[in-house]
Amino acid sequence: FNFAGLAIGAPEVKGINTALIVGGEKVTGFSIAPAYFRIKDVDNGGTPTMTGVSISAFNNIEGVQKGLTSGIFNYAHKVKGVQIGVLNYTRSNPKGLRWLPLFNAGFVG
Repeated sequence: FNFAGLAIGAPEVKGINTALIVGGEKVTGFSIAPAYFRIKDVDNGGTPTMTGVSISAFNNIEGVQKGLTSGIFNYAHKVKGVQIGVLNYTRSNPKGLRWLPLFNAGFVG
């Protein structure tokens, strides 16, 4: 269990994570980040991946989302799961299915 008042961040984060901001290159588990959740490859050495569940106002996954994100705005390069929010973006989806309100999923293998 990881808990911080402001932020949790590391190349690899596992478990239950609760902070205003949570981020890393590979995050596995359940994350509650009321303000911002981010997955990003900082050393250009691999595929940044979120596996599990993330609840945040803005879920920003610059890589692969495997699981569920719930927030006001959900953004991911590739989704193997579901996005639930006011506005959802999946870059790997066909043009008409990239930007969707309320719900989005990975529509491409």
